[in-house]
Order: sequence, then structure tokens, then C-alpha cells
Amino acid sequence: MALAGSSTTTDQTVADLQSLQRELVGVISAAQRAQDTLGQALLGADARNKVLHAKIEDLEAQNLERAFKIRALEHENAELQQRLAGAGDTPDSDSGRIAEEKDRALRKLEKAHKLIKRLLKGVNPACTCEAAQLLQPGTSTASSQSQPVPRVADSDDESTVRPSRSVASTRGRGTPVPLPTRTERPMIVPAAPRTPVSSQESISTVSTASTSSDAASSASRARMKSKVDWYLEFDHHPATVEVQHGPIPFEILSQQLGFDEETEMDIESLETMPGYDTRLFTGANVAFVFRPFVLEGPDSTYLIGWGSEELVKRMEASTKTLGDMNLFIWPMKQDAGWFYVGLHSLTFEELGPMWSKLRKTVGAIRAHTNYGRLTVAALQDKQRLLAELSERNSDMDTAKFRKDVKEGRVHQYCLELESKGRAESLDFMREYGLLAGD
Repeated sequence: MALAGSSTTTDQTVADLQSLQRELVGVISAAQRAQDTLGQALLGADARNKVLHAKIEDLEAQNLERAFKIRALEHENAELQQRLAGAGDTPDSDSGRIAEEKDRALRKLEKAHKLIKRLLKGVNPACTCEAAQLLQPGTSTASSQSQPVPRVADSDDESTVRPSRSVASTRGRGTPVPLPTRTERPMIVPAAPRTPVSSQESISTVSTASTSSDAASSASRARMKSKVDWYLEFDHHPATVEVQHGPIPFEILSQQLGFDEETEMDIESLETMPGYDTRLFTGANVAFVFRPFVLEGPDSTYLIGWGSEELVKRMEASTKTLGDMNLFIWPMKQDAGWFYVGLHSLTFEELGPMWSKLRKTVGAIRAHTNYGRLTVAALQDKQRLLAELSERNSDMDTAKFRKDVKEGRVHQYCLELESKGRAESLDFMREYGLLAGD
């Protein structure tokens, strides 16, 4: 009996040990799985951390680049202040010019500060949120990354117009960038009803109801085009314009058209964009051109510019994807703001070298001095063009630029402008609340 009891106790002990062993194996397996999961999470967090560090380094590089620009503007401002301080005995015209240069430099400096603040404010919270998501279970580690959209940089000296500009992140001087496609920069339509522009905004429609001064200007330009094959237009809107509305403050445009911060910065940065190309931004159905040079021909109107062969090819390819664009222009002659000039198409055209034609045109005009104010403007095409490009590019060698254009090292491109209808343009203004009373 004693042996039987002892055997039963031993069997029970063995069974208990086996049960404990199975439980221990289960615990060890669970711990191993948890360790594997934690290891994968750590690897993912480390990879994401590297991506965020790369973003931060890129932003620091952008910040450094803008800091250099700010330093250069501060230096320019100091020089202007010295010149202004020593201009007590100069004529009033010189003092006024120096004051304008000082104000322009201060505006550029203020805009650069705003861009840096906006960039840092928008990126730091995004990085913090993305890092926090890694610590939450079930959160995907994949995130979309912004892609810089290139811009074109390069232009001419006698009949310059700057190629298109689109969203760009970090872009060095002289780096050409093609036009964006319609899908790269969609127009964001606000959900709330749009508020019409104040009736204080000036509205002008080019039609039979134009004022007598506008009619006289149009008539003189028509006579000019009938006597001169090609000339650069500095002081008027393109001849294709059927509707004019403006100037419109950019804050109102941004609100009515529903721009995001990135789009706002892209358009505002056109003013400080270096190069010899047309300062052009294109979105889903809008295009903004800052201080353009317009080439007027016998029966067509163009934006003309120059750049590398690669740039011109990319420009040609990019314009094939563009549809009709609602065109906004910041005129060359003043700093009032943006003008809406109607629905236009932009088509790449090969006209052949225009430099020599413009030189012959200047000579032909010089022989006839009875064309009024337009004659003087045409005679100054080359000088005004070079002055504008030199202001935009402080280190520009105008002699080298002329030589490169003549010898074909800098290639020409032309974008033909064609109006797509006055009615469509008015519909666009009504739809986006740009007409007072609508």
C-alpha cells in the first residue's frame, strides 16, 4: 500500500512538472515574438529617423542659402544707406532713385524673412507629428514626401521673357526647371462661398466700350505693328488681351483661388528668382507671369526667352501638357500688383533666331521718327532689356550674354499667346468672385 501511494504521488509530480514546462515554453515563445516585433519596430523607427534627419539637413541647407541672400541684401541696404547719406548735394531725381532702390532692397529682405519663417513653421510640426506616429501601434510608417517642381532659368538680352516657373524646393542660380504638368499643381477650390473683390478695385474690359485713351493707345500700337515686323513691348499688356482686371492684391487672389502656403511661396518668390528666363508659374488652370518681356510680331504675340539646349527641350515637352490658362501678369512698368488678362493658351513655337531681326527693326525705326512714344520705347528695347536682366542678376556679364546669344551657346524659345475668349474670361472672374457685385 505504501508503494502504491508513493507511485501515485510521483506520477502527479511528473504531470505537474510537464504542465509547468509547457507553460514555460509558451511564455518563452511569446517573449521571443514580442522581442522580434520590438526589433522590427526599432528598425522602422531608425529608418524613419534617418529620413527625418535628411529632411532637416535639407531644410537647414535651404535656410543657409536664404541666410546668405539676406546677408547680401543687408549689405546692399547698407551701401544704399551710405549713398543716400552722401546724396545731400545731388539732384532730387538721384535722391528719389536711391530711395526707391533702398525700398526695393528692404522689401526683398522682408520677403526673404517671411519665407524662412513660413518654411520653418510648416516643417517642424510636421517632423514632430511624423516621429510621434512611430510610437503608436498600428500607425503606418509610410508617408508622402514632397517633390520639388523645377523651374526654367535662362533668357536673352534684347527680347527676354522668362520661361515657366513651378513649385521648387531648393534651386540654385542657373538651374533650369521645366513647366509643371496640370496634375502637379492642382487648383484648390475653397468650400466656403467666395467674397467678391471690393468695388474699389479697378476693372477694365478691352472692348468697344474702351476709353478714348485706350483706343488711341491701341490704334498707335496697331500702326506700330503694321510698320514694324517685330518689337519688344515693355509698357502695355500683350496685344492678345481682351479683358483686363486689376491690380488685384495677392492676398485676395490667394483667398479667392484657394492657394495653399506652398503655392503662395512659389508665386511670391518669382520676384527674387534669378536667371534670364520668363518668371512663370503654372497651376491647374492658372498661370502667373512676373514682369514679362513680350515679343510682338506682325500677327502674333509671344513670350520669348533663352536658355540651354536642354532647358528649351524641356520647355517644349512641358508646354504640350498645358491646357488653356487663366493668365495673370505683373506688369513691367509699375509695382501695383497682379492683373488678370483673360484665358490664354501658351504654345511652344520655333521662330528662328530673333536677335538679328530685333537689331534690324531698331535701325528701321530710327530712320522714321514720326511714330510717337512707341518709337522711343522700341529704340530702347535692348537697353531696357539688359537693365532689367542686370537688376535681376547682380553678377551678369552683358557682353558675354550678347555673344552667347549671337553664337548660339544660349538657345532661344518662344511661347505664343492666344486669347481663348472674352466670355470665358468673364465667367472665370465671376466664378471666383473677382468681379465686384457678383
